Amino acid sequence: MTIPEVREVDRAQWLPTARELAQAGAIYLDFIAATDLGNDQVEVVAHVMKPDATSRVLLRTVISFDQELASLVAVYPGAAWHEREATEMVGARFTDAAARQSFFLSATDAQPPLRRSTQLTARTREAWPGAYEPDGASRARPKPTPGIPNEWTRHE
Repeated sequence: MTIPEVREVDRAQWLPTARELAQAGAIYLDFIAATDLGNDQVEVVAHVMKPDATSRVLLRTVISFDQELASLVAVYPGAAWHEREATEMVGARFTDAAARQSFFLSATDAQPPLRRSTQLTARTREAWPGAYEPDGASRARPKPTPGIPNEWTRHE
């Protein structure tokens, strides 16, 4: 397998570049991933390749959370699943209406769980198991709960 080429494109070139890659033989979509970069920006990466893996490309763009990215479903029908996941888990927005349908989460979930600004409520509702010694005695200096900022914890 070859090392993938990385192509950084702006939002307007996302779909045309994917079409160009598919016409050049990269007809297999491996995945689409979205990452919250902070500062209201999301990175979206698509990995496409030729069926024999002789040519692989990571198509990468950075958009703000209030922008929509063109859907790749017209070029790669399997993109629908990945776009739905990126929309629901990170909050990346795609032009395909199917990407807005709930996939994993209920309608009551306020924010995508993988956004940096999303509070990890399960860790604030219950006491963290490492906060106390097994015999019930509290620690002289409790360890912070992993994964959440101190301002989100209860101070009792």
